[in-house]
Amino acid sequence: MTKQNTLGTRLSDLQSEAKDLIAQRHRRPAKKKGNPKSTKPVSEPAEPDSLHLQLEEMAHAFETRVEDFANEAKDGFREHPILTVAAAFAIGILIGRLSK
Repeated sequence: MTKQNTLGTRLSDLQSEAKDLIAQRHRRPAKKKGNPKSTKPVSEPAEPDSLHLQLEEMAHAFETRVEDFANEAKDGFREHPILTVAAAFAIGILIGRLSK
């Protein structure tokens, strides 16, 4: 249960961070048409490398969590093989009934 809470908390943190980044993008002034000499150049983000590193870290964390989930599922299948086969059989019957 703790892993689900921390995963849910992390997911909600990432969603709020994404919303903040989107809001920042919308707040940036648009380039004005007209004389290019009179407009100020739009400054680049302060540290694009740090954003790239953050994205890499998030991707690595996501990949690690998916691998952990897959390993836990494999362990569950090994510990309860009859239950696994019964669940697959039940799902197959449900899909068959719904497809009629």
